[in-house]
Amino acid sequence: MNHRNAFVASVLALGLSALAVTTGCQQPKVLPPAVGGDPVPQANDPRIVAHDGLDGFIVASDPVVDREPGGLLRVSVPVRVIMDDGVIRVQYRFLYQDEKGLPLRPEEQWRYLVLPARTLVTMDSSAMSTRAVDWRLQIRSAR
Repeated sequence: MNHRNAFVASVLALGLSALAVTTGCQQPKVLPPAVGGDPVPQANDPRIVAHDGLDGFIVASDPVVDREPGGLLRVSVPVRVIMDDGVIRVQYRFLYQDEKGLPLRPEEQWRYLVLPARTLVTMDSSAMSTRAVDWRLQIRSAR
């Protein structure tokens, strides 16, 4: 019986050693970091955004939004440079979204515009799809 107990103990020790070796070499699975939730709800996202520090020089009046006879969304935004003299050269584009808030493709190309000081100028666009229900206007320095 002693030999049998010694044999069982040896087999058990060998099995535990093999288990320790195979599981000991595995690295714990680490998940990549997740992004946090946006603290600004999409409904509160500003519709008109001026990049490159232009927000201190350009103001916008109430946009005019309507549907063309073919059902396309049309947006016109009056803007004004609040400097006393000179001009600002900008590019702008409208981005349209569907009823779920998803962007519609293709995105509009950037348009070039010269904004004279103290003069009201209208930036306007028509969506390329009748699925457009919302819009955003991006303004940046001309490149």
